[in-house]
Amino acid sequence: MRNFMKLFQQMLVATAAVSLIAPIAAQASDYNIEGMSSYVRKKSSSKKQKQFNSNSFNNELATVEDNLQGSDIEFKEFEASTFSDTTTAAFTTSFQMGKTDNSPISEDLSANYAYTIDLNTGFTGSDNLYVGIEAGNNDFTSHDFATDSKVSTGDALTVHSMYYSFPLGNFDLAVGNLLDNDDLMPTTLSKYSDSFYISSEPLADTGFFSFPGVTGSGIAISRVFESGFNASASIIGTDSDTNSAGLLTGTSNDVTTLSMGYDTETYGFGFVYLAMDDVCNFTAGQETCANLNVTGVASANTFGLGGYITPNDGKTTISLTFNSVDLNVDGFAPDIDQLFDTQLSIDHGWGDGVLSASVKGSEFWNPDANLNLINDYVGEWYEIYYTYPVSDSLEILGGVAWSNGDGEGDEYREKTAFGFGGTFTF
Repeated sequence: MRNFMKLFQQMLVATAAVSLIAPIAAQASDYNIEGMSSYVRKKSSSKKQKQFNSNSFNNELATVEDNLQGSDIEFKEFEASTFSDTTTAAFTTSFQMGKTDNSPISEDLSANYAYTIDLNTGFTGSDNLYVGIEAGNNDFTSHDFATDSKVSTGDALTVHSMYYSFPLGNFDLAVGNLLDNDDLMPTTLSKYSDSFYISSEPLADTGFFSFPGVTGSGIAISRVFESGFNASASIIGTDSDTNSAGLLTGTSNDVTTLSMGYDTETYGFGFVYLAMDDVCNFTAGQETCANLNVTGVASANTFGLGGYITPNDGKTTISLTFNSVDLNVDGFAPDIDQLFDTQLSIDHGWGDGVLSASVKGSEFWNPDANLNLINDYVGEWYEIYYTYPVSDSLEILGGVAWSNGDGEGDEYREKTAFGFGGTFTF
């Protein structure tokens, strides 16, 4: 008898449940269940899956939603193949192929790739959360040729940038754990495209002394005035994610960057000042300090000054930059000279593409008999390349670069590089 009563209760519950869901099942009968199952079903005989038709899905989903309106059941809105309404994603895939004669690394022809994802999300209509993800197999230990689109993180996707920006009165503010010192900077020193070989060489890219890839936890603030003037400031802790260093402490490697500039439709100029607590504790400076036998804390102050002009309605842009770095090492008795570099560049519209050329003269340190680090002129870099837009989503470039190798450093020995690359954006 007890078992019979229990069975009777279960039948009552089942009957009530069926009566509840029956109207929903009837109203959703028009929905293409087979179309959806074909999307999620994997075929073992092929690596490819059937492509999901998001337009058909959205139309049928709207029909179901209309049928459900007026019922007591809450319908949660969903859109297929999209992020949130305020999130955009941009994807870039780049390929480079080339070789470098007289390279101290390798003269073989090399081919590499880079893949980047840029995610931007707004929450209030005036703010932005940025996340940058990248992967690439460019490795300077095995070959020499590279372009500005290179990525050296390996085949695994890596988060290289992450910060949140928002307005604060008339200013823009950014905070983040992976913030670059120029992420919020409105100041322009040069409008040179800088997309070929020089930008990939150590200590050779435009504005290296001012923007040596400083990334870490920090804060930045900027403002662009209606008059055309602009200014910015940032403080970045390159090792603030470690318990031993932190941010704004006596042992942390903090980088302060200040900028100011002025821009019009036909010309502009700017000035950037950077102060780094310890160059030898910074990724880009570790090898340099080791080669110069510099130990201990090495602080650096750099400044960059540059400007540009477009004399013929933007068809041609001429840029000129001047940079300097002053290194100071605690407890280092020998003298250390100040370094300078100068770069003249031009971008000119030619046909449907852009013809670009640049020459850059640089200095580097050369120890004398007393171990003083003397500024030694190491020669000039030259490059000329052509960029052609095949379509709105594909751009290719090719060119040649060379140096006269006046200096004794391995970074600037005489060599010639030539190659090409392609970039897809989607």
